[in-house]
Amino acid sequence: MINIINQDDTDVLAIEVTEEITRDDYDMMVSAFERKLKKEERIKVYVEFESFDSIIPGVIREDLKFDTKHANYFSRIAVVGDLKWKDWMTKTILPFTSAEVRYFSRSDRVIAKRWLSETTEVKDL
Repeated sequence: MINIINQDDTDVLAIEVTEEITRDDYDMMVSAFERKLKKEERIKVYVEFESFDSIIPGVIREDLKFDTKHANYFSRIAVVGDLKWKDWMTKTILPFTSAEVRYFSRSDRVIAKRWLSETTEVKDL
């Protein structure tokens, strides 16, 4: 299941992933990304995994298509969860994005959110 944690007017989209990701969950997440991208040139993503079990076959293929198409629209991605997901998420995300990607343990949620709130653009002086 995917829950959208925030739908505010910031450039951050925060989602929580629990148990199994279904096709309906995935479609809802893509819609949330697309709504955010209509308002922002690039977005930051906060993904928190909690008791995540599996992804329905076919969803992974669609996700790779989405990631490839939107690779340059993400500036930062914070992945929060158990240590067992660190290597898997890193290997899955990095080839498909130019974004900075960092993994945080659940105890470091606040640090992850702070990292996302930092600016990623260099301002002229």
